[in-house]
Amino acid sequence: MFERIKHGSQIQRLTICAMLIALGVVLKGLLSVSVPAAFTSFGVKSMNIGFGMLPILLLCVLYGPLYGMAGALAWDILSALLFPMGAFEPWFSFSACLFGLITGIFFMKTRADSPKYSTGYILMTCAVGQICYSVIFNTLLLIWLFGLPPVPLFIARTLENLIMIPLNTLIISYLINKLKAIK
Repeated sequence: MFERIKHGSQIQRLTICAMLIALGVVLKGLLSVSVPAAFTSFGVKSMNIGFGMLPILLLCVLYGPLYGMAGALAWDILSALLFPMGAFEPWFSFSACLFGLITGIFFMKTRADSPKYSTGYILMTCAVGQICYSVIFNTLLLIWLFGLPPVPLFIARTLENLIMIPLNTLIISYLINKLKAIK
């Protein structure tokens, strides 16, 4: 099943990507928990616990960097349109594209047969992608665009990712193993 999903027709790939993007938007917009105001930076929501990024990670696992970039871009724009948290800022969409690119590069197919992703490899990939996206790129954008103080923002976003990276790793590892087991 994993190989059929990974190497299906163009229509099948686009359909799966659209479903993952839609799931990511819903998870990000409706099923995320903002940490109480004590952990936010001067009224700006800087710490948000949720699984909105998980379907985009799965999209990167299945289809690599180009689909990852396009999927992350669509996910970010649709999330901003359907669940706005302020004015739309295209720099955050660019940051999402970089997340899809970086994460997708790590999951590119390197051999003719099915790659075996260990939990350690998935952990490293999730950590690199999420740290670049959330802790570095988006934190720098919040500091640059809104003049927020860097230290509390960096601490809040680091804590968020210390929670989400292991959770995303476990779920992605589980999903990959389940997809490989289905015949």
